[in-house]
Amino acid sequence: MNWKVLACSLCLLGSLTVNVPSLAQYAPTYVEKSGLTLTCYARHRASGSFVPVIGVNGNARGYWGYATYQPNGQPVIIFDPQFLLPYPDVVARYVYYHECAHLKYETSNEIEASCKGLIDMRSAGHVTTAGENALKRVHYSLGPLEPKYGGSGKALWDLTVKCANGN
Repeated sequence: MNWKVLACSLCLLGSLTVNVPSLAQYAPTYVEKSGLTLTCYARHRASGSFVPVIGVNGNARGYWGYATYQPNGQPVIIFDPQFLLPYPDVVARYVYYHECAHLKYETSNEIEASCKGLIDMRSAGHVTTAGENALKRVHYSLGPLEPKYGGSGKALWDLTVKCANGN
């Protein structure tokens, strides 16, 4: 192939190029130490379209995680690694599903987000019986919580499981 044909081919390819969103927009929302990657999709507040939720590590206002929106309407989940550090990996995965449920189902109700998050987690095959037992132990160890969480870790977990089981 001569250089003129190659140059013309490259020009043609260049004219067919379309704008592709940056890879950062498609980074997974959550990445586990095991390598499991999960991406939550939720409605963008400004455009109304479903977009990948951005996941970041940072200050989650004293919680394991926090679902919110950036000023431009982009949904984001903030994970607090310091709060999650003492717990098994299944807890961080559960936090992902819980916070994703807040955004995906557009709910501020903590028990509803826990319920729908657990349902989604089960549906995806991302929690085993042993994992649920670990989540139960962690929740039961939390003690008193704000009323929006049912008043205690035990109450929150029991209400979550009852709802997720369809009761």
